[in-house]
Amino acid sequence: MSWIAVVLLSILQGVTEFLPVSSSGHLFILGKILNVPSDMLFFNVMLHFASALAILIVLRKEVWEIFRSKKIFVLVLVSTVPVVIVGLLVKDYVELLDKYFFLIGVGLLLTSFFNYLVDKFENKDKYKKMNWQNALLIGLFQVLALMPGVSRSGSTIVGGSYAKLEKKSALKYSFLLALPAIFGASVLEIFDVIRSGDIGGANMIQVLVGVLICFVVSFYTIKWFLHVIKKVSFRYFSIYTLILGLVVIYLSL
Repeated sequence: MSWIAVVLLSILQGVTEFLPVSSSGHLFILGKILNVPSDMLFFNVMLHFASALAILIVLRKEVWEIFRSKKIFVLVLVSTVPVVIVGLLVKDYVELLDKYFFLIGVGLLLTSFFNYLVDKFENKDKYKKMNWQNALLIGLFQVLALMPGVSRSGSTIVGGSYAKLEKKSALKYSFLLALPAIFGASVLEIFDVIRSGDIGGANMIQVLVGVLICFVVSFYTIKWFLHVIKKVSFRYFSIYTLILGLVVIYLSL
């Protein structure tokens, strides 16, 4: 893989992982444009790992509170269980779907619809006040993000909106939910690499540089989004993902 691709993919992951626009969809599209090798799973997982590290640092107080508060620990657990169960059941199927450009376009349209819905809510609750039913609702929305092109942050934020969370609290909870999913996938992929000895189309130096770039970009993207979340309209994300989804569907046909 070229170094230009390493830099661009790392920056793109650092930005889109936290915005409701689908990071996996963007990585796939840019990978196609740059003719990136198809065997890039380890590289992509490590970029997600870098994003998770940035969440740990920026939201360290909230992360620590998960382990100090039994209630919050249970809430995160309840929200995580659905995607773990469904993810394990459909893992091979989802990896197959990832190869279909058309489905990524459809997923982006669904993301656009989610973004459209977010601004329809005027909530004031914090995630610490949620009950387990609300946590489960958000977890079920997160399951939808297994579909290629569907934003995990977009789906969980709209799930949080239905659970009566205000935007910033829904965003923080969305970030916290990313941690078990990303770290779990990273550990499994690292074990696969150790067992096979194959890291795919990127060498280890490229992986390490990509992780560093992605971490820095992720860190500042998280801080920026948390700062502007109450002011920004999700309408712009909705329009963007709508246009991108239609373009992807058109090109796939």
